Amino acid sequence: MICSKTGLLVKPSYGRLIYWKLFTLIPFGTAILGIIRYADSIIWLLIYFGLCAAHILIVYTNKCPHCAYYHLGGKIHKCSWLWQIPKVIKPKAGPQGKFVTKYVPFGILILTFYPTIWLWYQWELLVTFLLSIGLMLTSVLMHECSRCISFDCGNNCVSEKIRKVFEKNKRT
Repeated sequence: MICSKTGLLVKPSYGRLIYWKLFTLIPFGTAILGIIRYADSIIWLLIYFGLCAAHILIVYTNKCPHCAYYHLGGKIHKCSWLWQIPKVIKPKAGPQGKFVTKYVPFGILILTFYPTIWLWYQWELLVTFLLSIGLMLTSVLMHECSRCISFDCGNNCVSEKIRKVFEKNKRT
């Protein structure tokens, strides 16, 4: 649901989740394909899955509890990235900690560069992978972070003017 006065995302929709999951499949699928084609062992693919799972777990336990969407009612978390996930961590007020601020870009770099070991031998897949990562990160900043109501998030880039209008409308 989008606020008619500010254009901010007041409540994530299931359609946005589907969009971002399909978008994420491009670099993720490309990475899996590259690892399967050139890795000598399935262990390298399992390590990649483990790195992805660890990244999601770290973000979910450290970043999500500070998010305004996590604070929305109920015991189930619904956002543009995770849907129908039980809220196992209590919601936390205020900005996220320094660990998350430093970790998220580092985690994304690890998940980006790990598969390039195998994609290096397949330039078509490497170009597809790197372009899709760049496009996805740019799209997240342009379409999610610039419209997010979680103003304490380090990635939020909503202008101060729009924040004030939103806060004023929220109180009335």
